[in-house]
Amino acid sequence: MPRASVPTALGVAIRARRQAMSLEALAKELDVSHPTLSRLERGTHQPSYETAKKLAPWLSWTTDQVMEGAKAPALPTSPPTEE
Repeated sequence: MPRASVPTALGVAIRARRQAMSLEALAKELDVSHPTLSRLERGTHQPSYETAKKLAPWLSWTTDQVMEGAKAPALPTSPPTEE
């Protein structure tokens, strides 16, 4: 069952790593469906173990880190402080 869209550590990492690369191009490169990557990036789904195995080397993470990153909320970024 899909969950509410909450930024996850995995989603933030995918977005940061792919930069200007489209989800479609990344999906083709990793042999993962475009909708799956989109859901992972948005934080609405957990990866299958097979998908985690494909993402792990691309992110320079372990498979366990990918699985945990899909559960972990993204760390909030603090606004710059004025001096």
